[in-house]
Amino acid sequence: MNKDWILDEIKETILEIFTEKKFFSLRINGIEITQAIQYYHADRHLADSADRGPDNSIRLVTNKPTWVRVYLRNRSLFANQIDNVSGYIKLYRRKNGFFWNHVKDLSPEAPGVVNAESWPTYDNERSNINSSLNFIIPPDDVIGNLRLEVYVESPEPIKLSDDVTVNTKATLHQTIRIAGIMVGYNGPNAAGTGNLNLAAPGLADLQATAAWMLTTYPISAATYRTAGTVTLTVPLTDAPSCSGCCSPNWVSLNSDIQQARVADGNNPGDVYYGLLANGIPMGPIIGCASGGVSSGSNGDQVTMAHEIGHVMGFMHAPCGVGGDPNYPAYEPYDPLNTPQASIGEYGLDINNGTVFSPQTHKDYMSYCGPRWISLYYYQRLINHGMLHPEIRGEDHFWWDEWLRIDPSQFMHPPLPDPPDLDPWRYRKMKPEPLISIIGVVRSNTVFEVHHVARLKAARDVSYGHRTDFIVELLDENGKQISTGPIYRLIDRTISSCHSSDPTAENDTYAFQAFLSDIAPGTLLRIVHKREELWSRQAPEAPPKIKVFEAKLDKNKMNTLVVECDIESERKESTDYWVRWSNDGGSTWHPLSIGLRGRRQKLSPDQLPAGKIALQAVAHDGFFSSVSKTLYVTVPSGPPIICIQHPQEGQKLAANRTMRLLGIATLRNGKTVDPKLCRWLIDGKEMGTGQNLFVVAPSEGMHRCKFTIGRGRSKAEMAVSFETIQIKPDVVISKK
Repeated sequence: MNKDWILDEIKETILEIFTEKKFFSLRINGIEITQAIQYYHADRHLADSADRGPDNSIRLVTNKPTWVRVYLRNRSLFANQIDNVSGYIKLYRRKNGFFWNHVKDLSPEAPGVVNAESWPTYDNERSNINSSLNFIIPPDDVIGNLRLEVYVESPEPIKLSDDVTVNTKATLHQTIRIAGIMVGYNGPNAAGTGNLNLAAPGLADLQATAAWMLTTYPISAATYRTAGTVTLTVPLTDAPSCSGCCSPNWVSLNSDIQQARVADGNNPGDVYYGLLANGIPMGPIIGCASGGVSSGSNGDQVTMAHEIGHVMGFMHAPCGVGGDPNYPAYEPYDPLNTPQASIGEYGLDINNGTVFSPQTHKDYMSYCGPRWISLYYYQRLINHGMLHPEIRGEDHFWWDEWLRIDPSQFMHPPLPDPPDLDPWRYRKMKPEPLISIIGVVRSNTVFEVHHVARLKAARDVSYGHRTDFIVELLDENGKQISTGPIYRLIDRTISSCHSSDPTAENDTYAFQAFLSDIAPGTLLRIVHKREELWSRQAPEAPPKIKVFEAKLDKNKMNTLVVECDIESERKESTDYWVRWSNDGGSTWHPLSIGLRGRRQKLSPDQLPAGKIALQAVAHDGFFSSVSKTLYVTVPSGPPIICIQHPQEGQKLAANRTMRLLGIATLRNGKTVDPKLCRWLIDGKEMGTGQNLFVVAPSEGMHRCKFTIGRGRSKAEMAVSFETIQIKPDVVISKK
């Protein structure tokens, strides 16, 4: 901790008092503008200059609520502090490169006043939200080049004031596209004494589980959809294959989730996450990422953020587990002087103003807690390709489509576009006919092929590591028709015990291979340096779907009854998918995969409303066959809603700012009109919209209700939360 700043502030105070003859003075000491974590006076707590950054240099993203913390100083000769300082902010947005348009005035958040102290300690000031005058810029206003004119003043009888103008920028828009693969369970209970049958989660569960990630990640917007259902039949209680790795059953589950990803078209840029039903026996592993997919339990929000972090390419942070060797050694250290994955700067929860100190909080990619996101991984998420970064709200008065000098005679061609400020490019891949092969490698030589499917999908394996193993498709003469490399899907996990990352790669892992589907072929095989390690002969004929029928149960509209009869030489190894399309068959999405048996009862909840095309796709381990296309009409039904904040059982500060954040989606995928979204706390109307800030009620238990629409299209959800009275740090003046 750098203590020279104390002497600097004392010198500055003395000069101000005696040189400028200001014996009573109020000063704005600094302004922090944050969306989750931010640099502010970093030289006062980070010893290594390489770890520091200028104030507010962590880039803001568009359309995310932004907190402005105004830090004050008392520069009065005869008082220790100035009580009840308040103020306001005038918010401006730049237009055409040099015009500043007034957007709105911002009032301070509850309680609306703060005490200005003379020399507060750095940690006490940063870690206590009540030590600053706080403002929130609403998400709709966080876009473009912004100017904040900050004005503060103390009350009578000695009215002191100060003002500061700061500029900031929010032109980076980032979107995460979450495709949830819903995992149900039909298998042994934890004790092995009986059977559990657990339904797969739904879209609202996926939205709710993403809440913590959306709070901590630099994300402007999120889209959610379901990408199929998988049924797990074995418990996830087996031991990990190596320290820091997933267990064999987790690897097998993620290979099924990978199959659902491929069945969905293997869309690059979508984040595929397996959401497990609550109650599935598991432990010590509670989440697992394998290459391009990851998985965790319904409602386990931090695990979702952690496992998706692995999908983003992040290693563990070094605390409780060996990790990224480039992770900065932020202070503080443990007694052995070992870096412990400190978050590096002070974090802030934009939902309620909770502050997270780097003295105590660890990065979410570590195995230590309590957790928040660090400077290191937050900055690595800026301009990340899987967040689809784009520039919005940037203004240039010279950047017009045409520059007219004399409209009647001259028309000059447009000036060239300015160069990209950010070195990102997102690659789109078109679907093509492929043979997808997914399985598990054990001991680096034993190949277990779990899934072979012929379909149209994107040939995207950027999430895997290429190996020396090759898959070949041969004709009846042994001639190679098609070939493709095998990619290792590296697994990373979050567990309930501390461990270390493997120093050597685990020899049990999931793999993925794609071959161009240009001919039927007669033999599939895996080779390594001309040595055949696995092979599968083609059957005499592909599987034949003799019967495929589907209809909604008239008595239970939440049940889709499917009849599918398949004729196959390999009856014991043949399974099928049920997939759907709402764009005339241009794109297909899995409803459920890995199905066996003639009659199935599926949930249509993930289907959009309207006329939907359905197909069955049968797989015998070599060929794939597609059924005729059927159509069902899915009724609209009530909207799908969830409350992301507050959360069930959460404790919040009474009479302080809290966020009401919900998601309401119609069955056709469109967002509900915000005017139809109402919030009530303890029966009292709080406002309309899906995202608003209110003052939390007084101490006690409370009920928050989120209601949508009217009549038959009405839906509602409620959560209970508790408010706790926190001792005020300000003295409220009495008139």
